[in-house]
Amino acid sequence: MKNIRYIAIVISLFVLFAHLGCMSTKVASPGAISGTITDIAGNLLSGVTVSSTEAETVSDVYGKWTLKSLKPQITEVVAKHEKYQSQSLTVEVVSGLTIENVNFVMAADGELNTIFVNSLTSTKVKVTFNSKYSSNGYIEYGTGGILDLKTPEEPIAKYSHEFEISNLVPATTYRFRCAIVDEYGRTVKSEMRTFTTNYTARPNPPANLTVNKMANSSAVQLTWDGNTDTDFSGYNVYRASSKQGPFTKVNSVPVPQSSFGDSGLEPGTKYYYKVTKLSGGGDESTFSSVDSILMPGYLTKNTVWTEAESPYILTGDLMIAPNSSLVIDQGAIVKVEEYDLWDNDAEIGKDLIEISVYGTLMVQGTSLAPVSIVSNAAILNKGSWDGIVFKQNSDLSASIIKGLHLHNAVNGLFGEAGGPIVRDSGFYSCLENGIKYLAGDENVMIRNVTADSCAVGITVSEYSAGRVQIFDSNIKNCFDGIVCKNNITAEIENNKIYRSANIGINVGNLNAASKVRLNTIGWGASGIGILCEGKDEVRRNTVHANICIEALESCSGIFRSNLLLADNKKNSIGFLYNASKAYSSAAVTEPMTIEYNAIWDVTTAAKKYANAFDGSALAGYSNDLYFSDMLVGPGLQGGNPFTPAADMNFIYTPAVGSVLFGSGYDYDTIGAENVPN
Repeated sequence: MKNIRYIAIVISLFVLFAHLGCMSTKVASPGAISGTITDIAGNLLSGVTVSSTEAETVSDVYGKWTLKSLKPQITEVVAKHEKYQSQSLTVEVVSGLTIENVNFVMAADGELNTIFVNSLTSTKVKVTFNSKYSSNGYIEYGTGGILDLKTPEEPIAKYSHEFEISNLVPATTYRFRCAIVDEYGRTVKSEMRTFTTNYTARPNPPANLTVNKMANSSAVQLTWDGNTDTDFSGYNVYRASSKQGPFTKVNSVPVPQSSFGDSGLEPGTKYYYKVTKLSGGGDESTFSSVDSILMPGYLTKNTVWTEAESPYILTGDLMIAPNSSLVIDQGAIVKVEEYDLWDNDAEIGKDLIEISVYGTLMVQGTSLAPVSIVSNAAILNKGSWDGIVFKQNSDLSASIIKGLHLHNAVNGLFGEAGGPIVRDSGFYSCLENGIKYLAGDENVMIRNVTADSCAVGITVSEYSAGRVQIFDSNIKNCFDGIVCKNNITAEIENNKIYRSANIGINVGNLNAASKVRLNTIGWGASGIGILCEGKDEVRRNTVHANICIEALESCSGIFRSNLLLADNKKNSIGFLYNASKAYSSAAVTEPMTIEYNAIWDVTTAAKKYANAFDGSALAGYSNDLYFSDMLVGPGLQGGNPFTPAADMNFIYTPAVGSVLFGSGYDYDTIGAENVPN
């Protein structure tokens, strides 16, 4: 019985102790970390010391290592070797587990070295380092645990590396590491480092920037409002040759004062400038406003002016050098100041600005996007600038003027020894000539040109060779319309002259092949319609003027199939021979030929054809048509041009059924306008 009681007591005690054991606190078991160590080429490294705060070991011949009996926590593991750069990794130790594949790739000591952080401001930093061998470097950086930003990789391999990182946040700590890529494509990275940006705020940008050319030089002077901040270390000046940039800093050290001279600039190029201010800590302000200047002077390189960079404001003479060219592209706008602001060559008064062409000028406007060259004077007057001058020996064969609208020059285009082709252009309010070409020796064509309110619309004279052609042009409100004299051969066709005060077309060319055909002179022409003193054939023109055609004593031209509108009520004359004596075909060496013309609104032969010498009727004409204002006349679609006085809207085309049809020379239609069947 006692034995049974003893066994029961032992069993009870065992159960009690077991229960107490279940209620006690469980102790955490240790963990471990293991991994492998290689160099950047993947070679296994032995003898590398790997340690944490609790343990230390050395990698074996296979590069493997293990740290054991580690307390579960987040710990830093460091790998060190005297021949390699130290590395560290943060690892979480887990109870009862071995964290594997904690691997180190170690860069050899000296592959990346001399890492410096300098020029640190609130928004930028400069990082420099050296590499053991020539390589392409870059910087990885960021504000958190991940380096999420990166500089561009250097395009050229080098030993010394320098990077400026901008647009940083003030008062912020950044982590970074340097990296290189060698010629074999291997990447080496330094250990992690940090820098903290300054708290200093950016200064305000400079105000009122202006750019002016320095006299007699290819330099400019920039000025702006001076500094008023106490935290100040200077200015930076930036320049570009396009308003879109890129802008490049032109000063090597901060500019201490509120002015800067920039030299060595190219004439004919438009430059853009802007300025920033630097704080004492080197922080840079935002940019100032942009100012620009078109450099005048001697242009020696091929240059293009575009609509995108317009307007081009010309403040002094521009000379296009031999073997150089200026192309003015469609839509470009050029504004010319009233006088040369920098290099005044005038002995008295203002030195007007001139574009002088010794090389090549190509104007490439279109009907929808013409090139405009206008005066920038406060008050627009005729002759506000000299115009475009083609000098002797300029490259006329490569030059062309197309789609140009030019205003307020002395002469719009002036060719000292001929000029280039001109097409689809307009010349307005020129003091002397819209176009004036002299002494050329090559073919030239002027086509579809408008000249308005100039002393002379177009002058082409003294061409010793080649053919002069003036076609399809409109001359308005000019004292003289077209002057074309003393050329070997000229063709003046399909032009319209409006409101000429003196002479509509003045010709006197040397070859009988010269033609004055299909032109209309009217709409208020108050002087002479066509004045001829050479051998030109004047044929199928419509002329409405006080004296429709006047021939001088030197004239031996042919006058056929012209429609002459001479208002008898205003004492107008159809054809006038102006010489020291009455015309006699037998008395002149080269007589004129006058036939198949039509003269309307005259009542006597004296008014139809007259000698200026004594007012007598001219002899020698034949087969002409003769209309009186008492009759229906030739039947113009515009009606009677004399009542009321014709204006620029008057239609000179003969009406259907007109008697002018087929009445001219060799069955030509009389007059410049086509006659309907």
